[in-house]
Amino acid sequence: MKKIYIRVDGGSSIGIGHVVRMLVLGAKLKKFYKIIFLCLKSNFKNQFGIGIKLIKRAKFKVITLKNNNSIYKMNKRDDCLITALPYLQKQYFYLTSKNFKKTIIFDNTNNSKIYYGDLLINPEIYAKKLKYNLEKNIKTKLGLKYFLLEKKYKKFKLKKKEKIKY
Repeated sequence: MKKIYIRVDGGSSIGIGHVVRMLVLGAKLKKFYKIIFLCLKSNFKNQFGIGIKLIKRAKFKVITLKNNNSIYKMNKRDDCLITALPYLQKQYFYLTSKNFKKTIIFDNTNNSKIYYGDLLINPEIYAKKLKYNLEKNIKTKLGLKYFLLEKKYKKFKLKKKEKIKY
């Protein structure tokens, strides 16, 4: 079975939204692939402990990384890496694109000077307004159409807004 690695962190300093969305994605993909989460090891303040606990509670395997450099040593030329982190820079994207067969980036900040990989996904409403600097072969999927929502929230129906006459 092919493997998909998902690189994500979540905790007190950056929130858990990225983790929750990657758990939704992982649940869909685990029918077809072996899913392994890669998370930074919690520091003395237990900064990323909440995210790791959520992932383990969902019964996914978690590999903790000492730092982001640890991922550069992984040679997984047959596997896919999905990254959902708001604070990474171009070196990370360049090096991981060389070490994995496919790399997919979930990004909603546009913080990197340039993005390397196979696919960049920004599921935010403002995504199409951002000007991404992309390596020539990277494809994009932008907008709410790509937002990963937990099943329990899909049940809610929006009511039509009433027009108010003045």
